[in-house]
Amino acid sequence: MIPESFPWGDALPYNSAAERLKERFGGRVQKVSLSGGFTCPNRDGRVGTGGCTFCNNEAFVPFYTHHADIDVQIEEGIGFLRKRYPRSARFVAYFQAYTNTYGDPDHLRDLYARVLSHPAISGLVIGTRPDCMDEAMLDFFATLSRTHFVSIEYGVESVYDDVLAQVNRGHDYAAARGAIRRTARWGLHTAAHFLFGLTGRQRELDSVRQINELPLSAVKFHQLQLMRDTPLAKRWLQGDRAGIHLFEHREEYEDFIIEVLERLRPDLPVERFISETPPRYRLAPDWGLEWRVPEIQREIIAKMRSGGHWQGRKFS
Repeated sequence: MIPESFPWGDALPYNSAAERLKERFGGRVQKVSLSGGFTCPNRDGRVGTGGCTFCNNEAFVPFYTHHADIDVQIEEGIGFLRKRYPRSARFVAYFQAYTNTYGDPDHLRDLYARVLSHPAISGLVIGTRPDCMDEAMLDFFATLSRTHFVSIEYGVESVYDDVLAQVNRGHDYAAARGAIRRTARWGLHTAAHFLFGLTGRQRELDSVRQINELPLSAVKFHQLQLMRDTPLAKRWLQGDRAGIHLFEHREEYEDFIIEVLERLRPDLPVERFISETPPRYRLAPDWGLEWRVPEIQREIIAKMRSGGHWQGRKFS
């Protein structure tokens, strides 16, 4: 039997980060994806070349981010979101693609201060790597957070060093754990995302225990999708499937992520538990051409309710 309410204060069977942001801002919050024109240290040779083997940044950046001018990106992004989500009350700037603290510090400070000066922008979400955040930048973001919402979002992907090496991340899990702890100590909203499908099912379920130990403000989960023109997809096409554990059917992933959520500590808000890639980029798995994230989310929530599952039910 599923409870009528949960410790996070609503009837959803998981602790929704979107709902927590609504409570904070007094209405629906949308992220405006922006591009700062950065790269990554495992692309330009500082720690490696080729980038993460699963990554194709073109697959998740909106059309308007191809403008070099950041103000044009903001205006076009907000215009697009207002048409798509008319009830949106607030907007936060989301620097997602590549590594958004990997650059000249003065340029970074000027860029983010400029974005926050826009009257429609209420905050920042900065996607970055654990090995590209020093104390000076944390101090800068902590200062911004006194007047605006600021979230630092780390790509962690896995708690297992062999998996991180396999996908050419260029850092180990200790680096991720250390960066998250330092960021949280500065009082910053600290998020991380993890990728499921790079090692076995039980091993990935076991990883939730380590995720629970991190001082995170929010977490993202997403399933492995093989994107065209990535090293991982090329290996798969050549018949080398080592380290690739695709969820071939959406029902398989739905059941898996419910198990993850049941093991997750109940006070940790979940930003998402599935991701979507445009079909023109997605090579595998084939879940059908028409599926969309909201549809899968509804299915997962319905399964949780009908099956008596909720976030933290198996947490100990």
